[in-house]
Amino acid sequence: VMLKPSPIALFTHINARLAVFFPPSVFLALIIYSLFRRQKYAVPVYQLTLIITCFLLVMPFFIPNAGGKQWGPRYLLPVIPAMLTLFGLVYSTGTSWKANARRWMLVLASVGFIINICVSYITIRDDYRNRVAPALSWINADWASVVIFQNQYISQEMAAAFSRKDFFVAESEETLTKLVHELSQAGVGRINYLCNANGPGPDPEILKKGLISSIIKGNYRIITCDISPGIK
Repeated sequence: VMLKPSPIALFTHINARLAVFFPPSVFLALIIYSLFRRQKYAVPVYQLTLIITCFLLVMPFFIPNAGGKQWGPRYLLPVIPAMLTLFGLVYSTGTSWKANARRWMLVLASVGFIINICVSYITIRDDYRNRVAPALSWINADWASVVIFQNQYISQEMAAAFSRKDFFVAESEETLTKLVHELSQAGVGRINYLCNANGPGPDPEILKKGLISSIIKGNYRIITCDISPGIK
């Protein structure tokens, strides 16, 4: 179950992560500060600064915020080209900190490259290996051809098995019960049901009748049952 974050928490999260994954964005704070110090710029600088600032302030309150993997600074990607244009305009007009601007831009861009390529690769690799791969290996090795998922997010992470297994999503016990009955009538015997291992999980009666096993692999609980007609 994903808890829905508050808009303020989401605002703080994605703007902070923008600074982490795109370090040159800190120059925006310097530009805004210089505007308060009455630094003179070309009109497009004022316009772009206003547009970017409004975008960063308003956008977090309109993006999907169901929590979990829906969080993220990717929703702010459209603002990065505008930021780069703004930085170029400011640099071309000359400022009191222009002498160091190029050096710091190269440093911050290098830091951003290391974070996005090296650190992110290691993080994603380890996350997949520990959280997703164990369950994926299990359902690939098990002979059951039907896999039912508690929600769409789990099915997305198991997409590597899509060509070998039949995927279904049942987000409520009522839907799951109907689906199991239909599959049973169609002659399906063994199924695997995947739900989140952490937090309150489902305990549907329909899966208790032919229960074979219930194990935790990585981040997911895998319930294997026999739904053949006549199973009591």
